[in-house]
Amino acid sequence: MSTMKWSDLLTVGRTSNPSRSASQEDLRNAFENDYQRIIISASFRRLQDKTQVFPLEKNDFVRTRLTHSLEVSQIAKSLGTRIGAEIVNRKLDPDFTEKNIKELSDLLACSGLLHDMGNPPFGHFGECAIRQWFSKNLNIITYNNKCLNDILNEQMQKDFINFEGNAQVLRLLTKLHQLFTGTDGMNLTCATVNSLFKYPTSSLEIDKYSNKVKLHKMGYFYAEKETFDKIVNATTTKGNRHPAAFLLEAADDISYLLADLEDGMKKRLFSLNQLQQELRPLKNHSQKDLKGCYDFFSDDYVIDELLFFQQWITLHVRKTLINNVIRTFIKNYSSIMSGEFQSSLLEASDVNLLSSILGDICYKYIFTNCDIQKIELAGKKIIFNLLDTLIPAVLYFDSPFKEKNKDENKRLRTLLSQNYVDAYNKYKVGKTDEEKLYLRLLLVTDTICGMTDSYAKNLYQELNGIS
Repeated sequence: MSTMKWSDLLTVGRTSNPSRSASQEDLRNAFENDYQRIIISASFRRLQDKTQVFPLEKNDFVRTRLTHSLEVSQIAKSLGTRIGAEIVNRKLDPDFTEKNIKELSDLLACSGLLHDMGNPPFGHFGECAIRQWFSKNLNIITYNNKCLNDILNEQMQKDFINFEGNAQVLRLLTKLHQLFTGTDGMNLTCATVNSLFKYPTSSLEIDKYSNKVKLHKMGYFYAEKETFDKIVNATTTKGNRHPAAFLLEAADDISYLLADLEDGMKKRLFSLNQLQQELRPLKNHSQKDLKGCYDFFSDDYVIDELLFFQQWITLHVRKTLINNVIRTFIKNYSSIMSGEFQSSLLEASDVNLLSSILGDICYKYIFTNCDIQKIELAGKKIIFNLLDTLIPAVLYFDSPFKEKNKDENKRLRTLLSQNYVDAYNKYKVGKTDEEKLYLRLLLVTDTICGMTDSYAKNLYQELNGIS
């Protein structure tokens, strides 16, 4: 089987031509340039008011999508530096040079900032709400006396039924977030965008039970098929995960496991004693790293549980997880580069037991917490109501058929992002009526995904006369 080459994987070619040429005084590499474009973007700033775990949280200690993304970026950057150095020092790949160490590190810093940028309000529960709404309504809503599921092709329907923030971020970066006149989207490097493809899969190919992790979710919409193919061809990944995608996934997993636990501890959703009890499977473990994560606890009285917990994470857990991710990547380097490696790095590591226990603790004490459940259900109601309101308003506005409730729908369409309406008008050219209908439905999900938690809540209240 052919092996991916870093000269292609780290290509500086951009997603939209022409690329802007840098001045001779600009000493940044292409990925540092990407980083600047991301960090100053409105789409990145909106993450400060999007849920990580605790929706509409008033405590500034608790993480938002913005602080989570910054933490993922830092862990990913560190992984890139250390793994790049290992590849060079061990002479694992003649195609990977010392120059590539910094490039890989800078690329991963970018992908860490970007990875959640396509998520709707109210965290992953917002994604579920969009999926549930379309699953319920595609066979109910009609257009020209036909149900939507009788008009849209199979992939279009499955795009909505399996709606994913992973696919939305590709759409945002390459079409919706216009940065320069004459280019599409942010015009980032193909390498940076490809590193986000944890699931280089269409909605038609999803197999949640496959042993190939890349098939568990979709990575792009029908509307972005050409864009996806262009990026894959530029980096020659051929439908495989970019090696950096494994590192981004590991950085994300490490960050959210530890951050969610720390936020839960801050909110007193569990105690140190409960945590110690959950970690008992590590007590007599033969692996020193895992046993050490348990042995750090003692029977001594702890005055500040949160401080003790933070020391435990810093001195033992984070280091253990990161070191084992690096070892697993290097151990499986050949199969990763050939596209044969089909697991996540943490699952394949020697500390999978630790990450599984931490995930179980998050679910048991945090994700199922009654207060979180209430707010998530409220978030679902908000998203359902916005879809109920906005979808009928876009069905006929650019179609050959007569529009009912034209005056009301015209007012409702003023709520749509004008930038996204402009993108619709740009990409509808040459499309069939079926494709334009599909793009108008995406226009609504684009608008909702661009909302912060507070904006979505306030808009819902205003539209429904709630003070």
